[in-house]
Amino acid sequence: MVSHAKAVLGIDFPTLRYYNVFMAQMGRPKLFGKGVKIMKTMIYLEEDAHLRLKHLAVDERVSMSELIRRAVDEYLEKHSKKGGRKL
Repeated sequence: MVSHAKAVLGIDFPTLRYYNVFMAQMGRPKLFGKGVKIMKTMIYLEEDAHLRLKHLAVDERVSMSELIRRAVDEYLEKHSKKGGRKL
């Protein structure tokens, strides 16, 4: 019988449990130093992208948020060099 996690998320229970336990042990990450303003935003991902991101976060031992921040920083750096406005 397929577990609910596997059926709904496409992820096996041990991997899901590992991710949840790992993230709980990490606690809330200390992301930035003093004076750095943090903005919260929400994004919508396709189910497959969300699942792949979660697996990568487990493999890299970082949060999904950290992976997204890295990707955004890399994208902005790449596109700001093409003559775009640097913020």
